[in-house]
Amino acid sequence: MGEFLTPLMWVQELKKLYKIFDALPEGVYVISKDYTIEFLNSTFRKTFGNVEGEKCYRAFYGRDSPCSHCDISEVMKGRVIDKVWTYPHTGRTYHLTSIPLQNPDGSFSKLMISRDITEQKRIQEEYDHIFNAMGIVVIIIDPRYNILEVNSTLSKLIGKSKKELIGKKCYEIFHNSKKPPENCPVKKLITSKLKKPVRIELETLGKVMLVSCAPIIKNGKIQKIIHICIDATQYRLVENELNYLIQNMKDIIFKIDLDGNFTYANKAAEEITGFSARELLGKNMYELIAQDYREMIKERMKIRVAGKPPKQPFNFEIITKKGERKWVELTTTPIYNEKGELMGVQGIARDITERKKMEEAIRKSQELYSSLINDAIDSLSSGIIILDKNFKIVWVNKAICTFFGIERDKLIGKDKREIIKRKIKYVFEDPDLFENIVLKTYENNTYVENFECHVLPREGREERYLIHWSTPIMSGALKGGRIEHYYDITELKKMEKELIKAYEELKELDRIKRDLIANISHELKTPITIIKGLMELGLEEDDKNKRQKYLKRGFRALNRLIRLINNLIEASQIQKREYKLNIEKIDLIDSILIVLNEVKHRAKEKRIEIEINIDEELRVLADPKYLYKALYELIDNAIKFNRRGGIVRISARKKKDDVEICVFDSGVGIKEECIDKIFDKFYQSEMEPARRFNGMGMGLAICKDIIEAHGGRIWAESCPREGSKFYFTLPIAK
Repeated sequence: MGEFLTPLMWVQELKKLYKIFDALPEGVYVISKDYTIEFLNSTFRKTFGNVEGEKCYRAFYGRDSPCSHCDISEVMKGRVIDKVWTYPHTGRTYHLTSIPLQNPDGSFSKLMISRDITEQKRIQEEYDHIFNAMGIVVIIIDPRYNILEVNSTLSKLIGKSKKELIGKKCYEIFHNSKKPPENCPVKKLITSKLKKPVRIELETLGKVMLVSCAPIIKNGKIQKIIHICIDATQYRLVENELNYLIQNMKDIIFKIDLDGNFTYANKAAEEITGFSARELLGKNMYELIAQDYREMIKERMKIRVAGKPPKQPFNFEIITKKGERKWVELTTTPIYNEKGELMGVQGIARDITERKKMEEAIRKSQELYSSLINDAIDSLSSGIIILDKNFKIVWVNKAICTFFGIERDKLIGKDKREIIKRKIKYVFEDPDLFENIVLKTYENNTYVENFECHVLPREGREERYLIHWSTPIMSGALKGGRIEHYYDITELKKMEKELIKAYEELKELDRIKRDLIANISHELKTPITIIKGLMELGLEEDDKNKRQKYLKRGFRALNRLIRLINNLIEASQIQKREYKLNIEKIDLIDSILIVLNEVKHRAKEKRIEIEINIDEELRVLADPKYLYKALYELIDNAIKFNRRGGIVRISARKKKDDVEICVFDSGVGIKEECIDKIFDKFYQSEMEPARRFNGMGMGLAICKDIIEAHGGRIWAESCPREGSKFYFTLPIAK
């Protein structure tokens, strides 16, 4: 009896084990040493059928002999084997674990646990493909800045092969420099004592790049550096667009610190609360919450700060700056820093005052809707239609009557389906579309979601754009009915049209810019033609005095050409910020006299008198080269746009820590509508009368960039036909 008990107990335990295996989602089977299937759980039975008692190679593979990859011989030796296998007849991939199962007689059976990893494998392959297709720059550098390896993205970006890049200094490629610049992330990493990854944003390779440098350290020393660059140019554009959207959202977007003080609030916060953004920053959020809701919100925010998600959203009342009570619906999320530490809370608060009014009105309507809804819902700017469960119109507010141009008594009590077919649909631009969408929701017991519809203008109604949606009535006498909302977005549509108009105006400005480029071509060609003609006349002329006259005129035309080319080069450098100021203490009068010496022949030709009213000891802090450029443009313009026999007056005076310089001319003046545009690049206030004045419209734009780079400012005052005054300031040299 004792000899029989052990196998019996083993069989009983094995049956219990089989019951457990049968409930597993993984496939499980047991095979004896002669390849006979002793057990097959429900998962495998769904795939292969009930094949217990058959040979495994015949049941699973349709073969007459064991497979070459079969591991049963190894399992019978007591080994556990893990492997991944794809069944050829199904194409699915499994993770297989073969476990030896010892029988009472000392022999082994094979217990196989099979987990389907086909989807996991597919996801991994997709992940690998996406990673390999990512368009980021990755290079490996040694501590001496030598490039050891690059990916194809960098090669494509700069048009060089990997062979051309490997061995080069990284700063030669990224900074076009012979040594690492101060903002070089590799340099910061190498010189840092902590040897931690460096992440910065910089402009390189003509793009805004997010650069990460991480060290590979061995024996306490940096062996290699992984250098990753991600093109963030579009990110920055998107970020600006996102900031624009956030600032123009109708919902409050805010951030608070752990003490509840505002650290950010958008424009909607100002409009809803009545407080300016400056007043909100630093103000405690709980000061805005109505007293009867304050403790409840504090408790919920404690839950949020503790890292637990509170029940959201939650509604409460706030007190505006004017003392008005408004309902808001708040949803919050935690803000963590890079270390995972909680830094504060950000949230969206939606003004639901109108919705609360409507909900209150509906609640009262269930008690006595015939009189109360008329007062409550009629005060709403949104259109409201209330239907019972049979689609009978119970109530409409005044806004609906105004929107549709239909009197209330012709709607209440009628079947909405019939009213749509006979009247309502015809107020819209696309009657059939409105009918199909709304009636389909009635038939399917669904609800309209944000359907935009256009009301056409007719006698008794105005053109409107409406957003239509519907919501169910969940309780009360009208349970099973629905509320249909029509929100007027006409003003938003007008804004949209204005934006489109502004876009078209921008396109027109772009066309003007192209015309100005053609102007530039003309400006460059004119002095070349003059120089060529004068040179030909000089070569043919025997009279020395006449030849000298031709050469002088040609020299002046050549100087004009040089100035035009210099203007183009300097404008390009200034636009790209490719210049560095060398600030010196400069005698202002000396710089002005140098410029006057250059332009005196043009002043003489137009009989223009030049007056100077400047203290000879007045000195400024400026770059001599760029100060000369700014003065030259202003004085040259004063002569160019002056009348014959006019006056140019140059004056300067000390104002606190600055010197204010004024260049006056008694010339044609500037129209009032042009005064704010004259410092724009390529702008010319007179484009039509056959190029009355030469120029490319770049001089004043260059002046503005130069003066602002010195920390000063520039502006103009003028009246047409009375002359102009151009002012600018520079730091005084003490």
